[in-house]
Amino acid sequence: MERMDKKMNETFGTNLQFYRRKMNMTQEQLAERLDVSRQSISKWEAGSAFPEMDKLLKMCEMFSCPLDTLLRGSAEAETADDERGYDRHMRGFAYWMSGGTALMFLGAPVLLFLLSIGQSVALSVVGMLVFVIAGIMVMICIGTGNDEYIRKNPVIQPFYTADQIDAADRRFRIAITSFTGLMFGSGLFIVGSYAMPEPANASRLLYWAIFALILTVALVGMQLTGMLHDRYNIEQYNRNSLAKRK
Repeated sequence: MERMDKKMNETFGTNLQFYRRKMNMTQEQLAERLDVSRQSISKWEAGSAFPEMDKLLKMCEMFSCPLDTLLRGSAEAETADDERGYDRHMRGFAYWMSGGTALMFLGAPVLLFLLSIGQSVALSVVGMLVFVIAGIMVMICIGTGNDEYIRKNPVIQPFYTADQIDAADRRFRIAITSFTGLMFGSGLFIVGSYAMPEPANASRLLYWAIFALILTVALVGMQLTGMLHDRYNIEQYNRNSLAKRK
């Protein structure tokens, strides 16, 4: 218990010093606002003393921070800013790359659909290649832009809070489970299609086109979910970007 109290005192002292400096306040100025001595502030920041609850609440109001962050969290991490636009860039990168992948994968259902309605093989293949080539071009363009961002920003200082990361983990698990279910559902659909009558004005390839479309949605959804989740791992981003520079 004594060890825990000592650790909390040290954490509180570090956070108090951070908030005070962030507000450009001296120990004397903070002491005056809290109606305590400068020596008390010095002892609090050194972790050798601890304030009363009314002083803690007043500091939370003054610094606009939760009590739990002041006592046990990391004030610096909680108040870090995304100065380099990392989150916006990585979200855009995830959506555009997934869009390129979607265009490529859509080539398969387009091919099957055109064949199912009686179009020639040549025309069907051309239709597929239009989507595939468009997807490749999108991925090349966005990949080049991402390489340029990494070159200019090889190291990003962590700024996501623990609550944001926990929420991202929950969203990731839900999304992956949903898209996995959709993927298996597409398999059940194609198996069940053999019990369905042949579509009017089309061959059974139409069912395979629908299967390919559902599978595309599931796979692209899983890719997008993974990329959006991976952006929270800034440490991994830093390792990868520094490795590219060697």
